[in-house]
Amino acid sequence: MTYRVPEATFGDKILALLGKKRAIRIPEEAYKNLGPYVIVRARKESFWRALFRPKKNRDSSEE
Repeated sequence: MTYRVPEATFGDKILALLGKKRAIRIPEEAYKNLGPYVIVRARKESFWRALFRPKKNRDSSEE
């Protein structure tokens, strides 16, 4: 399966200034309905959800 990542927007730049990233989601129904030989456009997480999600703490992930 090939997927295309959405282009960066103004909202992505604001999130980057705050040290956050937007998650992308690949629709699973595309694989179930169309099979492995398909090109899928990934969907971005909502700006507001990404804004209010807590930052990942790198120190706790190393433990």
